[in-house]
Amino acid sequence: MLNILTDIVLYTVVPFLFALTLVVFVHEFGHFIVARWCGVKVDAFSIGFGREIWGFHDKHGTRWRIAWIP
Repeated sequence: MLNILTDIVLYTVVPFLFALTLVVFVHEFGHFIVARWCGVKVDAFSIGFGREIWGFHDKHGTRWRIAWIP
């Protein structure tokens, strides 16, 4: 039973979450690019919510970050 659940998680749930994260990233990055083109200051661009795992500031002052909750 545990092997079946492990297979389900590894072969369906994990790829789905990865694909969903990628689609949302591309979508939100489109908003980011258009905002920059229109002269809007972007304070932060985050993948996920909650506590920050990793991040940095770019030369325009935008905080790029990866957070715990996708």
